Amino acid sequence: MKKIILLFTFIFQLSLFASSPNYSLTPGTILEDTAQFNTLSIYDIYQNNTSNNAIQLKWQLISTSIPAGWDYSLCEYGTCYPGIPNGGTMDSVVVGSMGFLGLNINPFFIPGTAVVKVFVYENGFFSLGDTLTWIIHALPTSINEFSSDFKLNCFPVPANEFLSVELSTAKKLNRFSYSIYSTQGNLMQSEINIESTFINIQSLSEGRYFLLLFADGRRFRPISFIKIN
Repeated sequence: MKKIILLFTFIFQLSLFASSPNYSLTPGTILEDTAQFNTLSIYDIYQNNTSNNAIQLKWQLISTSIPAGWDYSLCEYGTCYPGIPNGGTMDSVVVGSMGFLGLNINPFFIPGTAVVKVFVYENGFFSLGDTLTWIIHALPTSINEFSSDFKLNCFPVPANEFLSVELSTAKKLNRFSYSIYSTQGNLMQSEINIESTFINIQSLSEGRYFLLLFADGRRFRPISFIKIN
């Protein structure tokens, strides 16, 4: 009889865990983006209530790595904090609504990359929680506006020796300049007034980089690429 009761208890506990967590994540567990200089940008990760009842979400800070001099804060569903505290409890998320955690970043004019990790979970289901990661880059440049009428593509990705740059513009560009930055915001390579559409990247170590292209006093939105050996 005791074995039967224990088995029933075990099955009941499994059924509870199988039905949780009662939320889905938007856009996902990782949010990576590039911040504008001297602008407050907000990066939200939502927890959509997928159940037929209200749920309560909690979170704990795992780690932060934010460049010195950046302004940052964090908002949860119901509260905003100066800086990033060690954890919190959101307001109850009703049916059909969403909880959220939002990282607010202003890098001013300081290049670098911020990485923030937070563990979020439904109250009572800690073991089924999710690790959320924000990766926010700020890339140095003296030009503030992105070009919207030019389109840029580069290939192959990942690349080994050369990147081939493909420009789609209303008029022909005879010369352009480029800069390559690491994910920490360090300038790794640059050339000005070049004509070739092939960029030699053999001197770069393996890893991820950002390409900024400049033409006619404008710059394209950064393109990420991976260098392999």
